[in-house]
Amino acid sequence: MKFRDNAVSNDDDIEIFIAPSDSVSQFYQFLINARGTVQDIELLEGGRVGSVAWDGWWQSAVKKQADRWTVEIFIPWATFGSWQPGQGDVGFNLTRERYATGTRELYSLADVTRFHNPEKFITLTGLSVDTARLANTILDLTADIARKDHYYQVDLTADWITRAKLLDPLTFSFLN
Repeated sequence: MKFRDNAVSNDDDIEIFIAPSDSVSQFYQFLINARGTVQDIELLEGGRVGSVAWDGWWQSAVKKQADRWTVEIFIPWATFGSWQPGQGDVGFNLTRERYATGTRELYSLADVTRFHNPEKFITLTGLSVDTARLANTILDLTADIARKDHYYQVDLTADWITRAKLLDPLTFSFLN
């Protein structure tokens, strides 16, 4: 099935594990199968407690060919909340679950006996991103609500600054 947070690991899949802090008590799992079904899980207490209710902001694309499938995944640092590169090392693991031969085959980049073992993830070091250049500040947000026939129109306007430069207002309209 191709719905978010369905049981992805019952099919050929790729799984990415990221522990974005020095602590291994909280980490994240991103899964995608050959059909393009995605699942993301926030894992707490060292992986003993997981929540599929958490939805990370990430994108993926699958390309199927006659003898293989490939996946491209984009996970921005912002999906991890307040943690940013440069605030410590990152635990990382890349795994694969494969059923194409009729039996379950498991592969892992890190030397683990189980995928959910953040103590054994490989460590990514030296990650550095100048996040100050991405910072935005909203100065003023206004909303206009108008009834139009059988629906409401909401117009939001925001004045905002990025890198200490005032930019043109953004306006969004929503119809309901």
